[in-house]
Amino acid sequence: MTITYQLGISLIVMITALAVFQSIATMIDNHRFPPPGKLVDIGGCKLHIHSTGQGETTVVLDAGLSGTSLGWALVQKEVQKFTRVCSYDRAGYAWSDQSASKRTSLHLAQELHTLLHKANIPGPYILVGHSFGGCNALLFADLYPEETLGVILVDSVHEDMLRELPTSHFNFQWLLSAIGFKRLQGPSSTITEMFTPLPEQIRHMYIAQMNKTSYTQTVSREMDALNESLCQLHER
Repeated sequence: MTITYQLGISLIVMITALAVFQSIATMIDNHRFPPPGKLVDIGGCKLHIHSTGQGETTVVLDAGLSGTSLGWALVQKEVQKFTRVCSYDRAGYAWSDQSASKRTSLHLAQELHTLLHKANIPGPYILVGHSFGGCNALLFADLYPEETLGVILVDSVHEDMLRELPTSHFNFQWLLSAIGFKRLQGPSSTITEMFTPLPEQIRHMYIAQMNKTSYTQTVSREMDALNESLCQLHER
């Protein structure tokens, strides 16, 4: 055997072992951290929604790009004291299945509408959108005005954003995730600092969800569709 051939075989074995490690570690995390809410079939995939509190008005929390329902834990804890509040995971994030449909805000708003109705969560809705979630919330309000009581934007994107801030792409990142490299690398200091205010159990759950290959794939898909999402917002 040549040295090149031996190195090639070794590389294949190592990548295969890492991929198996990623798959097993993901299964263990799924067992350790069951969804706090429920999974609802919206046709083609199941989405995770966590509904708490009671009230005539429902507050719906939509996270930014790469965010999950867990990021709203402290907000939801306070809002549930005076009305119904729902956090959810867009398809591909945390406990939600991946979706075959394009990850544009128009599709996401439609999926959210279907989710709320399938979960028997009545309106009217107050949509709270953080960053990219603001684009989704505004399109939801435009598509379903009779069910929308209001929209709250939290550091939201806007339709002209890409003129000043070009998008980056995570296509290579999901490959690293698929072979467990990102899991072995551990969260960055920035992520660790950002999660500090959250309860310890929520931090562990959040990092476990971020380690999933589907999570990084979804970040990449949403980023790739971001320009189209902002164009959809502009056209409304």
